[in-house]
Amino acid sequence: MRKLFLLTCFVSSCLVSALAVAQSSTPGSNGSIDISVQREPGSEGEFYAVQASMIVEATPQRSWQVMTDYDHLATFVPGFTSSHMVTRIGNDGVLAQEGFVRFLFIKQSINLLLDVHEEPYSKVDLNLLQGNMRHYEAHWQLIPVDTLHTRILYNARLAPTFFVPPIIGVTMMKGDLHKMLDAVSLKIEQGSELPGPLSGPVQLPQAVAHP
Repeated sequence: MRKLFLLTCFVSSCLVSALAVAQSSTPGSNGSIDISVQREPGSEGEFYAVQASMIVEATPQRSWQVMTDYDHLATFVPGFTSSHMVTRIGNDGVLAQEGFVRFLFIKQSINLLLDVHEEPYSKVDLNLLQGNMRHYEAHWQLIPVDTLHTRILYNARLAPTFFVPPIIGVTMMKGDLHKMLDAVSLKIEQGSELPGPLSGPVQLPQAVAHP
């Protein structure tokens, strides 16, 4: 009974901590990142519908430069272990990403091969080609707010092949997504140039891998 009580307290503590991360403010220019994660039934199993929004103090061009620098994402995005473009033709390509998510004592690796379609400085669409997700589609959109700010929108529909704890899955997924967007926001607002050329029309947000 005592062990069960301690485990219950530990899980409750993790829930509170993850919820605090998911709802906390970021250092970004608008002071917050708005995130929604919903579990949805599907004919082939459960899906997670994800929506997120943040405003960064940077132009769409600068934001695009960071978000589409696929080969360097693993250097500043938590949970990414590798990311690189496999092939590219114009604004279309194939992206390979590896990462991980944590659920309490469990560390789950994620491996994705994604089809990428870009509309430079405006939108990136990502769709699963293969990997350990049953379904993965994600869409990034960059919208100018004024001459100094850009709104970044992220929408995704995810279905992992691995087990996600039903009680804490949504909350911990929010926490991981919050960390990812926070890292991207900070990198964008640093203002330093990234190595290598832009990969737009003669050009490359990435995926979650981890969600």
